[in-house]
Amino acid sequence: MGQTVFTGPVVSGDLQAGQTNGPNLGFSLLEQQVGLATFGAAGSVDTKLYIPAGSIISAFDVDVLTASNDGTSSSLLIGQTVGGTEYVTSVDLKSATGRIAITYTAAQLAAMAGVSIAGVAAPTPALVNLRVTNVGTTGTAGYAVVTVKYAQLTSSN
Repeated sequence: MGQTVFTGPVVSGDLQAGQTNGPNLGFSLLEQQVGLATFGAAGSVDTKLYIPAGSIISAFDVDVLTASNDGTSSSLLIGQTVGGTEYVTSVDLKSATGRIAITYTAAQLAAMAGVSIAGVAAPTPALVNLRVTNVGTTGTAGYAVVTVKYAQLTSSN
């Protein structure tokens, strides 16, 4: 399958600043996804995604295709640091299938927007860490797909 590679942000719109009804330029929404086996021995498994540093993250989709059958629990954390919760706190991968509704805190929304809760610039790093933690007896089934949606900005934003 063919692909097109851009080395910078993709911006669309037809009106510049100063034009009637302008500017209407906007950054294209991009996404990356990773499949995660959500079962196994007790402990944590870490996976990494890389987005362009300074991007604005708009959302994470967590699609549980097969619920984990680990003994006690299977949960997902998403953050800037390994095991961190800067973006998503403890999504349950055991009790349901389908797209999981994520509730974000103000601090998580700020981190995704590349600012502090006071609005001070705090650009997002390129690395997005995903951690699946299983507790209890070893499971034999479980699979989820995690999608990060983001817009890559220019250095002047």
